[in-house]
Amino acid sequence: MKRLFYGMLLASMTIATPSFSADDFFDDLMATDEMKQIENKKRTFEKGKTDASKLLSEKPKTLKIEKRQNKIKIKEETVKSAIPVVYNPAPMGLLWLAPIAEIEYLRVHLTQVKAKDYPNTYKATHFPKPISDFRETLLSFGQKDSLWRILSYGNFIEDDSSASKGLAMYKKYYAMLDKKYGNAEDFYTPATMNIEEPVPNDDGTTSMAIKQIEMEIGDDGFLEKLASGESVLYSTFHNDEVSVTLALLADGNNQSFIVIEYKNLTLQKKADEEIFDAL
Repeated sequence: MKRLFYGMLLASMTIATPSFSADDFFDDLMATDEMKQIENKKRTFEKGKTDASKLLSEKPKTLKIEKRQNKIKIKEETVKSAIPVVYNPAPMGLLWLAPIAEIEYLRVHLTQVKAKDYPNTYKATHFPKPISDFRETLLSFGQKDSLWRILSYGNFIEDDSSASKGLAMYKKYYAMLDKKYGNAEDFYTPATMNIEEPVPNDDGTTSMAIKQIEMEIGDDGFLEKLASGESVLYSTFHNDEVSVTLALLADGNNQSFIVIEYKNLTLQKKADEEIFDAL
């Protein structure tokens, strides 16, 4: 009878108790955290041995390592080379509209001088193409530092009363400038002189009258009139870019000399266009 009772009790305990895993079982048995930690270490160790044995028994796997090339992208910027400024040739090997620094680069010696109405004017020497007939040359760069005016004074010429030597030099350069630039125009302001001249009267007598005459180019006394400014002789020439003035002058020491003034027209045209555009 007792055996039957214990058998029934054991069966009832098996039915009434819910299912649980071994882990749950050990957790219930471990009353303290320290005991749980010791047991967890054991499990980890046993698992590690099992995993290690498994890895050793398996065929080694080939790990493919991909190498990435670190490419540094350099932003390529196209540097446009500066367009060289091309200056038109000017007299004596100079360059029209070139700045002072560019003229000095040509080994021209510049010494600043004061010139009324012409700012940034320099006395220049040592030209690339010097002209022996000139003793002094002035260069004007204006407010924009651009060579636009060249003024050259000819050598002094010991001359006679009619300025024949000076006139010969004048005619020489006149012909060359006309050929190079064209459009020649002549300007002459003659000196006037008063002379006495007999005039017949109605009664048969004569009286002296004052008559005014104009001096011709090259007449006797022409050199003196050039020096005093009573006679003025000059000519102009020009093309689309340059205007030229040629003059014959004299000093008070019986010396004549020519003067040539060159002006570049493009700079003034550009300034006028800017003004016109702003109106």
